[in-house]
Amino acid sequence: VAEIEARRAGILLEKANAVPDLRTSLALKSDHLRTRHSTGVGITDRIEYENRTISSDKKWDHTLFLEFSMDLPLFDRNQGGIAEAKHLLSKACAEWQAALVRVRSEVENCREALCTACDAIARLESDVIPTASKTVGAVEEGISLGRFTYFDLVKAVNDLHDARRERHDALLVY
Repeated sequence: VAEIEARRAGILLEKANAVPDLRTSLALKSDHLRTRHSTGVGITDRIEYENRTISSDKKWDHTLFLEFSMDLPLFDRNQGGIAEAKHLLSKACAEWQAALVRVRSEVENCREALCTACDAIARLESDVIPTASKTVGAVEEGISLGRFTYFDLVKAVNDLHDARRERHDALLVY
């Protein structure tokens, strides 16, 4: 979500970069004055010739310059930068949606594994382990009556241990 907000801010930045900045400058110029001669020709309702000498009591001429300038965005309106920022936002949204789908899928897989483990534990505790315990008791009784061998007892005890181990493994998954 932070990535998406950053990309939205990037679009705003690129749009702001499309507007040119106003530049200002301020300068002070000081010139030493000296006597100057000027001649000129002027045309009004008649032709005039003028020759004059300019002198001043001041020794310095101070001029203050204030300048404002701004580029005209006729050809560069930063459309490429704005389009790139929009594509990056779309990419970030798509990645967020993909991550959301992955998380949902993982949660569903974990839920299914939990339900499977819970069902296995319930089945083992209610049916398999009690039946295996009864089988071991019956084989022990059958050995004393001569109906079963010790190999049958070992097999029944192994079946009981296998059922308990499956229950233990299911509890670990749970």
